[in-house]
Amino acid sequence: MTKENLTGRTFGRLTVLKEADERSKNGYVQWVCQCSCRDKTVVIIPSYRLRSGHTRSCGCLQRDTVANGNICREKYPVTERSTRLYRIWRGILARTSYDSQTCYKNYGGRGITMCDEWRDNFISFRNWALSNGYADDLSIDRLDNDGDYTPSNCKWSTRKEQNNNQRSNLVLSFDGKTHTASQWAELMGITKSCIYKRIRRGYSVEAILKEFIERTKVT
Repeated sequence: MTKENLTGRTFGRLTVLKEADERSKNGYVQWVCQCSCRDKTVVIIPSYRLRSGHTRSCGCLQRDTVANGNICREKYPVTERSTRLYRIWRGILARTSYDSQTCYKNYGGRGITMCDEWRDNFISFRNWALSNGYADDLSIDRLDNDGDYTPSNCKWSTRKEQNNNQRSNLVLSFDGKTHTASQWAELMGITKSCIYKRIRRGYSVEAILKEFIERTKVT
């Protein structure tokens, strides 16, 4: 079996510099890695710990996560930290800033950030939310799914609206009309799963939608 060369690859905060001269006690290949932390610490990590995601930093990640949590606890009273808006704010902060989070790869890992105005000040985020339609049954949604969390790129949406705005949602165009699979399904009175099943079976977009276009006269 050919050994995988990890040189140059990045795992969390670690960038692989080269293969280490010695193997681990268990016989695994080890790699010399440099952390992106302030100290630029160099560490030696076994390959399986890198590939599995078990090790993502020189140890600074856990310290930073704890420190950030302590700062928030000191900065905001319990009455603020117990609110739904605070949990939403912390969730955005986590998925855009902490590569220890499972969903980081879909947010911070893609370069999506939270603006300084919100990241450093929950009260600023709360005031924006309350002035822009926040309600307990709504969730924060970005107008541009590749854009950052900023006042100009965010709004409060229902679950249905969010599903239609998901990056992974299938978009279909036919007869001069473009909708997501969810929107087509609603317009035609069928289930979204019906559209997906036909696509998996090799049906063309025209074959899937034409009969429904003619029958329902979608406008």
